[in-house]
Amino acid sequence: MNQTEIIWEEYHDKLFYFIKSRVNDDFVSKDILSEVFIKIHTKLYTVKESSKIKSWVYQITRNTIIDYYRHSKNEFKFKEYIDKEYEEKTDDKMKQKLSSCMSLIIEDLPLKYKKALKLSDIEGKSQKEFASLENISLSGAKSRLQRGRKILKKMVHECCEINVNDSNRIIDYIPKDKDCKYC
Repeated sequence: MNQTEIIWEEYHDKLFYFIKSRVNDDFVSKDILSEVFIKIHTKLYTVKESSKIKSWVYQITRNTIIDYYRHSKNEFKFKEYIDKEYEEKTDDKMKQKLSSCMSLIIEDLPLKYKKALKLSDIEGKSQKEFASLENISLSGAKSRLQRGRKILKKMVHECCEINVNDSNRIIDYIPKDKDCKYC
């Protein structure tokens, strides 16, 4: 059994219902699904890591649905609709696991960056409020927050393989190391 057949067996039904929930027509859904698998078969060689296949397959599927709406001249914000629906169905356990992982990573940040992220990004305080609480200038608060986010992002990417959609929202993650101290 070749790789395309394996993907067909694993994703055929899931993708059909994913497509059908967005176009609401069996015939069109089957047509789009066929197109998706043609793309998968012809571009499968471009996937370097097998751990990325699921997100890659769904990205191809979303793009093919978008192409269908573009060509059928339906005028509505289909791209936002598709991304929104996919995000809403994202596994809650994944979100919880990633949140707890992020919490542990934030705890390992240097104190000034940890405080900046907690006050601003988690507690929702404005940068001006954060600057006042820390008795630093507004530009100092902005810089500290920016550096903290940059360090956090680097630590997260060292820990996990993150898959994002076109809106730069996390749709999936996979720990890089089974012995990761955060995950």
